Amino acid sequence: MNHRVKQFISRPKGLEVFLLNLYKIRYWVLTSYEVSNNRYYSGGQHRGNVGEGQLHIKRNNINEFSKFEIQATNLLQAIRDAYKRQHSL
Repeated sequence: MNHRVKQFISRPKGLEVFLLNLYKIRYWVLTSYEVSNNRYYSGGQHRGNVGEGQLHIKRNNINEFSKFEIQATNLLQAIRDAYKRQHSL
């Protein structure tokens, strides 16, 4: 992939499920817990910002997100499954 760093702005404490997409080609569904505990998540997007951060997906780490990647035709079921994962913690 010839993409630069893809940063997804997130507020893990305010949401339960995240749907990330890259140019409407690739999709990932993660729970709030999976985002906030990911080693590529940085908790501070801007100085003084509270509760908002970024999930950094790059060429060299995108494969580490493969377990969260889904097909566009399975979006609804993937969101439901992530919701269940979030509430089973």
